[in-house]
Amino acid sequence: MVRSSESFERFCGRLVLDNGHPMTLEPFQRTMVGPFFEGCRESVVCIGKGSGKTTLLAALALWELLTDPACEGAVCAASRDQAALLLRQLRGFVERLPGLASRVRIMRREAVNRQTGGRFKVLASDVDTLDGLILSFAVADEVHRWRDAERYMILLAGVQKRDGRMF
Repeated sequence: MVRSSESFERFCGRLVLDNGHPMTLEPFQRTMVGPFFEGCRESVVCIGKGSGKTTLLAALALWELLTDPACEGAVCAASRDQAALLLRQLRGFVERLPGLASRVRIMRREAVNRQTGGRFKVLASDVDTLDGLILSFAVADEVHRWRDAERYMILLAGVQKRDGRMF
């Protein structure tokens, strides 16, 4: 599968949202993911609640899991419950798209590509559990609620080890 913003948009069009409608990227969402597909290491997005950010990033996490054979991804938030919201959205996509469950196994705190072993997991922003991360893709969610910048720097260092990217 070609890894481009256009192919990601086509992929999103196959996903079914929790309201039963196909996912359609809005222009602002295309703008959000544009630098990611241009190879930008770090994308910072400041956008209001209820804008579909978590859903978009769940679709991107699923995309990474399916298109990067060596995917080692994570979402990190101030609390594990907050981070789990993104995995819940990803789980919904898998459950609503026929055949996808045969490719992606959803467990309590991670999604695994059944063919490649690639993973996308949920983390809390706890320095003790973040050290030593080696990631190809990461989402740092609601960074304004994190206790300090150290956790962010550990996550960024984790993606730099694999020439990965982070939102």
